[in-house]
Amino acid sequence: MNGFSDKRLTIGFYSISLDFPLKACYITTSMRKSSMKNLNKTFYLLSSVLSMFFGGMIYLLWRPQNLVMFSWCRSIGIGEFVQQMRGAVLFDLPVWFVYSLPQALWCFSGMCCIHAIWNRRNGEHFWIAVVFMGALSIEVMQFFHIISGSFDAVDLWFIILFFILFELSIQIFKGGPHEEI
Repeated sequence: MNGFSDKRLTIGFYSISLDFPLKACYITTSMRKSSMKNLNKTFYLLSSVLSMFFGGMIYLLWRPQNLVMFSWCRSIGIGEFVQQMRGAVLFDLPVWFVYSLPQALWCFSGMCCIHAIWNRRNGEHFWIAVVFMGALSIEVMQFFHIISGSFDAVDLWFIILFFILFELSIQIFKGGPHEEI
């Protein structure tokens, strides 16, 4: 025996193993690979739903009421409820938050939903690119007055930022059980 031993630290589902002398560091999990995949899918579905919800709430509570969305609310019978919610809001949000964040949240929501469904299968990158490029295209078309709306460079930056956050999350959660560092 050379005096070195395997050291292991276990926290929750995760176990960190160090081989001495330090040749490698392994992060393992007591969860099976299928459980990790389900956890990953749940994370992205929940991220998708929450992003869509918060983007919608920003619109309902802080955007001007002349948007088509408010006529939809009235036509399905929740117009009065929306008015009560708007009346209960006691603070204003920064302009960038109200006008630029929702589109980026919805783009992020779409990418998370696609990832949860396709989960690294062929075609996933194509559909994520469609969502991302579609969101960017809307802003570019507004700039050239091809579609109605107000072009805002801050919208573009938020869409790009949320695309980067999405891609970073994919890299962070890419590894599964027995992933070597």
